[in-house]
Parts: sequence; structure tokens; C-alpha cells
Amino acid sequence: MRGGMVRWKRGITSQGVRQAVDYALGGACDATVGTPAGIARALGYAPETVTRFIVENEQITADQLDRQKLAAWVAGRDPGTEVMRGVLNPSPRADLLLDATINASKSFSVAAILDPEVAAAYDALQDRLRERISLAWQRELNARRGKAGHRRMPLTRIEIVELRHARSRALDPHQHRHLWLNIKVLGKDGRWSNIDSRVALRFQTVINAEGDLAARTDPEWIAALARRGFSIGDDGEIEHLAHIVRPLSKRSRQIERNRANRLDQWRLEHPGVEPTPQDLTAIDQWAYAHKRPAKPAAIDEADWLNLVRDEIIELDPQLTEQRAPFAPMVSSLGDLDIDLLARRAVADADQRSTPSGGRFSRFDVHAGVLRALATTGVVAERSLLEPLIEQVIQRAVDEGCTDLLGADEVPPQVKGYLSNHTATLKRDVERRMVELASPGRSLTEEAVLRAERASLPAGRSLDEGQRAAAAALAGNDRLVTVTGPAGTGKTTMLRVACDLLRRNGRRPLLLAPTRKAAQVAGADTGADAASVHELLRAHGWTWDTDDAGRDVWTWERSANPIARRYRLRRNDRVIVDEAGMLDLEAARALCITAEQTGVDLAFVGDPMQLRPVGHSGAMLLATEAATARVDLEDVHRFRKPDGAIDLEYAQLTVALRDARSEDDRLAVADGLIAGGHVVELEPGHDPTAYLAERYLADTAAGLRVALVTATNEEAQRINDTIQRLRLSRGELQPRSVLFAQDSQPIYEGDLVQSRANERNLGLSNRQLWRVRSIAGEHASLESASDPSRVRNVPASYIAEHVHLAYASTAHGAQGETADVSYMSGAVNGAAIYVGLTRGKHHNTLVLPSRVFDLRDQIAEALALNAGEPTVNRTQVAARVDLARAAREAEGAQLAL
Repeated sequence: MRGGMVRWKRGITSQGVRQAVDYALGGACDATVGTPAGIARALGYAPETVTRFIVENEQITADQLDRQKLAAWVAGRDPGTEVMRGVLNPSPRADLLLDATINASKSFSVAAILDPEVAAAYDALQDRLRERISLAWQRELNARRGKAGHRRMPLTRIEIVELRHARSRALDPHQHRHLWLNIKVLGKDGRWSNIDSRVALRFQTVINAEGDLAARTDPEWIAALARRGFSIGDDGEIEHLAHIVRPLSKRSRQIERNRANRLDQWRLEHPGVEPTPQDLTAIDQWAYAHKRPAKPAAIDEADWLNLVRDEIIELDPQLTEQRAPFAPMVSSLGDLDIDLLARRAVADADQRSTPSGGRFSRFDVHAGVLRALATTGVVAERSLLEPLIEQVIQRAVDEGCTDLLGADEVPPQVKGYLSNHTATLKRDVERRMVELASPGRSLTEEAVLRAERASLPAGRSLDEGQRAAAAALAGNDRLVTVTGPAGTGKTTMLRVACDLLRRNGRRPLLLAPTRKAAQVAGADTGADAASVHELLRAHGWTWDTDDAGRDVWTWERSANPIARRYRLRRNDRVIVDEAGMLDLEAARALCITAEQTGVDLAFVGDPMQLRPVGHSGAMLLATEAATARVDLEDVHRFRKPDGAIDLEYAQLTVALRDARSEDDRLAVADGLIAGGHVVELEPGHDPTAYLAERYLADTAAGLRVALVTATNEEAQRINDTIQRLRLSRGELQPRSVLFAQDSQPIYEGDLVQSRANERNLGLSNRQLWRVRSIAGEHASLESASDPSRVRNVPASYIAEHVHLAYASTAHGAQGETADVSYMSGAVNGAAIYVGLTRGKHHNTLVLPSRVFDLRDQIAEALALNAGEPTVNRTQVAARVDLARAAREAEGAQLAL
């Protein structure tokens, strides 16, 4: 099971209270946010009341809240007396609720549709999980007391409202629940106050892991599945139903397209008018029944169950046959390897800790233990597992973790541990960078000017910083770094630097995080280029996953000669482009390879942009160790309508990148708003529709457009919408179709992206293509950047490794340059920085209708995490985290 936790804010004029009540009693769920709730009304899905659970001194009672009482409860008042609990915080930014979503594998919902006994068992499982979560919240969470809230106050009472949802927006089975934890809690001192949200948000990883454990080890649930011949596989899905999930998702996507087309048609027929709830109900019902023979025009609850069950059986008629019960294979608690479980727990916590410099908390170790235990095949009552869980947690902490704090009392949410492996890795990379660095001399300015005139087109030249960077890269310092914001002309500088190296008899080899980026860099500079991993593999490096789930890198001298393009000679210059994306494992291997071959290393990039999937810090460590360091400052990318460099916006993007304090971030927010770089949508307006319309309008004007999103799900919605609009306008040819990832149809004319390297097909990860033609089980794809490059791609590759690419996440957009760019939403500072620096002529941050002050909303999202490349800096960050935490002892603080 999985799910996140989000905060519901009070909002301007307390609109957050109204939204929460409408959400709870209007039949909407997280799958329908941003769309009218016509489906819910069609099914009579909206409840009249919701259930409130009161957890007091580890005892749970329940009652019902109607609309009026729910509104009072959400606002922080006693729903019976309307008396405010504690002190009212009128700020629009004040928290009202913490919303924890509990999702499970979709095959569980399919099983519940097919079998009433499984449905009852699944409901009972979720009830037991809700009870466990509720008690854990009361036991583990806290309020704050004392000066600056430094004293931790345990809780005696918390309150939770549960929302149950059984369907997705497209009426697919998707059982999930929301647990609304009220921000108002009763402390052991008898005072109502606000919960410590920071602790609750960090504890959510344990909540998710409890769900994983329950889904795989709960005796009643496992027994109910076994009685019906079902079992859970290694991927967490019910083995005999996993094959149904994808076809159902394909049908749900078709319903979404039906609905969107019908809604567009309705609006064309009723210009200037918004559909009523009755209209939306009719549209939803039509979308569900369209192209389904003999399906009723109206849908009620019984109809829905029967229709979905029939469709599942159509996909696999054998599911009507009764499966023989069986006795599931169960592991014994006594047979479990405690050391292996502990290592798996640490590996899990370590892999999830990359955003925090590799630091994790006892909560994170706890969650890792639960996930590790869930995969063992053990089936036992949760209470019987508790002693084992505590034993494994302690073993993991004692033997697998480096304690960064050494304090007697560290609250469990404080991220004060590093895995021993990551601590060793950080120290090793730091040491190797220092040892690799040996001073040399940069080339003269005259030499750079000669190469500049020979390498660049007439009228193009380098600025002073670019010349210094080219001189350093072509010089003989063993370790060189060049850093700079987006748009400082690093690629142009590299072209001159590579030419200088060749003129002096030295080979430049460009490396990039991906093959696609390497191909682009090679084409732009004329130098040999490869991905970092291609080069390392050629020099004997391999990487695999051990039994604990940790990536292990090993080196072995190759028995075969190294291919010519990967051969390295002493004094060659290996240049890592986009080096901020280089993870520590690859950096360590690259340093060792440099030691073995005698090549010189250079790192070029921006450590303040997006970071690697693995542990970051390689670029920062290289910068600190390098004997030649150049910081590019002049931003050239952004242009005014007359073609002149837009210095004002360039300075604003640098300020965005370097904003550290709240005042800095507020100043950037003011600059973005004043410069027309923020669009705030009206209430009820869909960001997806706005972005799709802008894309089509701008591309029709001949502009290259970058649409950058916060999540893959949002990118998918925008891609679907643009494709649908292009179909309606005749820009795509629907006569032939192939299905890409997640059963997404693609047509001739679509813009797509390949997501896996396949040398035999000439495809690289993250390359953009246009679908030139579709014939049978193949598609002809032409490069979006070079139409002369055409690839014939089989349907099998497309189904697994291709998706629409009108919009992409910040990771997909980094390194791209367009004419205009739109950043949807405000996920974090690094993503916003990437999204607002892709466009040459204009960059826009698109936000939904505000919940609180617009500039505060932007400034809050702009916060950037400082890098923690060394163990010492990680330790400092852990001490800051500890200083912010409430402690058990009165006034306990740690001096920084």
C-alpha cells in the first residue's frame, strides 16, 4: 500500500474550510480533483455524513458529522459546541488538516469486484489498518510547548475523519481511503493546540510501510485470498489478477478521452455557458457507455458493479471458474535472517534519502524494516511481529548506520543517520578528488581568441568568463570545474575548449548523464561523446544489486581490448557535462578510472539545478578540490522582442537560483509577478486546458514550446489533452494507431519520447521524435531536432519505452532550450528554476487559483536545499534538524 500526506490550508477568506467540506460530502476524491463530480452524482456516491474517529488514551470511538458539524470540525472548533479548540490562527497559510491517502495495488480492487468474500476481507483489512494508523498517530505524534516550541508534548486525544472511495474518475475499481487528521490535538497537559506537522509528515513513511506489511502478512486477508485460490506475488499484486490491471487502465483512458471530447462538443454547442451538474452527469454516463454494446444509458450503483465485473470477465473468461483453495507458503519467524533484514532496512532508508543528502531518521529505518519484513513470506498477527521489528530496527541502527549526532535523546523524526556505505562513499570521493587535483596552468587569452575565431560563426564571440573557462579546460590543471547558471553559454564555451585541446594534441572526450545528452553535446562541439556509464562499462566497471537491494559497483580488468572511442591516453581531457547530475557512485568510478589512465578531469554544470537519482555532491566536491575553478556569471539565453539580451530577466533567474533567505525568495516572487512571468488561473479553471491551449497557439505561431510539470501524472494529463485537441483539429492522422506506455495511443504526427537506450534501433533515452508513419506493427520516427534522422521502431519497443512528450517533468526538460516555456505548479525550487530558464523569449509559472497570498505561495516553493557533499556538512545539517525539533526535556537545545 502507498500514499502521501498533504496539508489542507485555511486559505483566503477561509475557503479551505469550504473546499474540504465540498470534497468530503460532494463525492469527489483525489482522482477527480480539477473535474466536476458528475460521476459521483451519477452513482449517488456523495455521502450525507462522514465518520469521525476519536482516539483518546489509545481507545477509539466513532460518531457521524453532517455538513455543518464537519465545517466546524475542519475549522478547528468542537463540532458539538462550536467552541474554538485552542488559539485560532487566522492566517491563510494555517494548516487545517493533514490528509493521508491510503492506496493499494489495483488488483486488490479487482478481486473485491469479483468476489464478495474477498471484498469483505479487503474492507476489514483496511479497517484494521485504519485502527493501527490512528493509534500510531496518537502514540508517535506530538504538539509543542515552551519557548520557540522546543518542548515536546505527548498527545492524549486526536481526531480523524475517514473518507472511503471505491472508484477512479473513469469508474474503474480503485478502492482507497483518506484519513483526515485534524490539526487540533489535545496534549497530556489538557490543552488543545496544533499538532507538530513536521513530525506527522515524516511519520508518513512508516504509515505507508505499515500498509505494505498488512497487505502481505495479515493472516485474515491472506487466508481469505487463499480460500479463493489467490496469492500475492513479489510485486505486491495478486498474481492471478495482475494481467487485468493494464487492460482496465487502457479502458479508463478511453473513458477519459470520451468524456473530454463530449465536454468539448457541449461547450461548442453552448458558448459562454458552463455545464450544470445534470449536464455533467449525462456527459459522464455517455463517456462510460460509449462504444459499449448493450450498456444502459443511465448508471446506478448495482449497474456499475455488474458492468465492471462483466468487463473483467470479458478480459479473462477463466476468472468465472472457481479456483481451488490452497495453503499459502508461509515463512517461519524463527527462520528469518535478522542481519539481512537489517541490511535491507538500511538500504531502503538510504535509497529514499537522496533529497536530504543521504541523511535519514529512525522513522525511515523503521519503515525500511517493515518493508523488508513484508517481502519475507511471513504471515502473522501484527502484535506478534512487534518484538522482531524492534530487534531489527536496533540491529540496523547499531551495525548499518553512522550516527551523525551522538546525542542521548534524538527524536525519531530527526534525520541524524547516514548509512555506513554512504558515509564511506562520501569520504572516498572527497579524498580521491583532492588526490587527483594537481595544479597546472591555463592557456593564454591569445590562444583562446585564436581558437574562438576559428571555431565560432562570424559575429559570435565568448565573454570574459567563457574565455577563462575555455583556457582552464584546455590547460593542464588535472582537475577543473566550470559552474554557472542556466543560459551562460556553457555549450558554446565547450566548442572552443575542445578545439583548443585538439590544437594542442590532446583529445577531448565529453561525457553526459545520458546517451541523448552526450549525442547533443557531441553534435554541438564536434568532440567525441558518450554517456558516463558507457565509458565506465568499457573500462571494466559493472553495477548490480545485492541481496539487500543496494547497488554495488565493482571493477575488473577487461579481457577484451577497449573500443577505440572509449580509449583514454594520459593528458586527454575528459569533460563531464551537466555534472550536477553525476551521482557519487559514478563519480568515484570515474576518479579511479582517471587514476588508472592518467587523464585529466573536468566537471561542467550547475549544482543548483536538478540532482541525480542517486546521492548527489560530486560536482560540489570537485569544485572544492579543483585547482582551476571558473564561475560563469553572464547569462546570454534570454531575449527581448527586439533580439537584445534580456539582462533584467537574466538577473532575476540568477537571484532565483541563489535565493537562500525568505526575504530573497519574496524578492524573486515580486520580480516574477511584476515581470509578467506568473499566471494565476481563475477558480475552477483547469491548468491542463490552459497549458494545452498555450502549446497549440504558440506552436501554430512557429514557436518551440517547453511545458514543464511537477509530476509525471500531470505531464500525462497535458499530453492526453493536447493529443485530443490535435485529433479534433485534424493535425493527427487517426487511421493507424499503436499503443505506447500505459496503453497510451499514438498517431501519425504525435510528438513522443523514447525512454530506453536501444543501440540496435538507434534510440536513446529521452530523445524526442515525431511519428512519421505507422504501418502494421512498426512506426517510422523522425528526430524532432533533425528530421533527416529516421528510425523504424517495432510496436514492442513502443509499448514498453515510448510515451507522448508534449509536456515533461523538470528532469526531462533539463538541458532543453525552447522559445517559450511554461512551468506548471510549484513543486520545489530546483524544478521551478529549470522550468523558468528553458525559454529564450518568455518563461511563465502557471499556478491554480491561490489558497493564500500569491507572493508567499511562490516564495514558499522556491526554497532550495543546500548541498551536503561531505560527511561534515551532513553532520551540520543533522544538528540543524535536531535544533528545530521539540525535545522531551524542558528547554533542551543543541548548540550549533
